[in-house]
Amino acid sequence: MRAMFHDALKRGVDVVLVYSVRSAAEAAFLDELSGKAAAAPAGTARLLASRAPAAAPAAAAQVALPPAARARRSAGRAGG
Repeated sequence: MRAMFHDALKRGVDVVLVYSVRSAAEAAFLDELSGKAAAAPAGTARLLASRAPAAAPAAAAQVALPPAARARRSAGRAGG
């Protein structure tokens, strides 16, 4: 997963990594993956935590979405 994601980012491929775990605490390499995605114009990393607290499922799903990706995502919604 890491090698393919890094390779796609190096090549400038518009890639979305969806990383599913039970909780954010179980996500290996989370800082590395979200940091790489934030630094690359075409990359996005999303963490889906299946056992997130019921009161905040949207917040848990966004935990790995870096600010640059959030801005791209918001811009895409505003234009469409």
